[in-house]
Amino acid sequence: MEKNEKESHSLSEIGGAASFSSPPCSPNRSKADSPSSRPLFTPASPTPPSPTPSSPPPQPIPSPSPSPSPSRSPTPSPTCSSTSFSSALEDFFSCDKEERDRRSRERSRRRIQLRAAGVKKTKKRKRKSEKYRISGQYVDREAFDKYAEQIENYGGFYLKMDRPLGFLGEIIQCPIDKEVIDAAKFALDEYNKSNGLSLELKRVLRANGEAACVILYYITFEATDGSFYEAMVEVGLENDPMNLEMIRPAIYHDIL
Repeated sequence: MEKNEKESHSLSEIGGAASFSSPPCSPNRSKADSPSSRPLFTPASPTPPSPTPSSPPPQPIPSPSPSPSPSRSPTPSPTCSSTSFSSALEDFFSCDKEERDRRSRERSRRRIQLRAAGVKKTKKRKRKSEKYRISGQYVDREAFDKYAEQIENYGGFYLKMDRPLGFLGEIIQCPIDKEVIDAAKFALDEYNKSNGLSLELKRVLRANGEAACVILYYITFEATDGSFYEAMVEVGLENDPMNLEMIRPAIYHDIL
């Protein structure tokens, strides 16, 4: 029984402590105000920014009133006093923009006129001389006609011109050097083999050549029997063998 009284006394103390720690709920207090429904923290309300003084709106820049242009005097434009390039540049850039533009237009017009005059003079010179461009050189019409007539009549064996006409694709006079003499000997040896003869070369009268990928010689020579021969010999590059195109008794040996 004493034990029960001690337990009831301890419970009453605990209940008194509990009643002291928790305040009594008011009848008007809602469920939302209970400690269990309260948030752990309340967000701080953002502080409104402090008002800054607003800058005044930009004012429009007043456009300058057009000033009357000064009347230009009819005096000629200033020219460069010095002949040096630096002085000319200083004089040019010391002028205003309108003057620089006027000088530039005048210089361009003068350059076009000089170019047109040069082209006209060149055309007049060509038309006056009647020159034709053949294989990198200029020849007169008369010389070209004479050259073509000689090639047609003599087959390239006779050609007497004041100067050569070109290099590639043209028949020109050649010096009688070792290569020409060897080509003449080769042609005569082939002629001896074909006809069972033993003729030897006595002298070479003329030699013309046509240069392309190889050199084709038109050789007129005299043999030891007193006869003249005309041969076309093809000579290659370096160690390429010679090739006899044609050999015959000379038809034009008396033409010097």
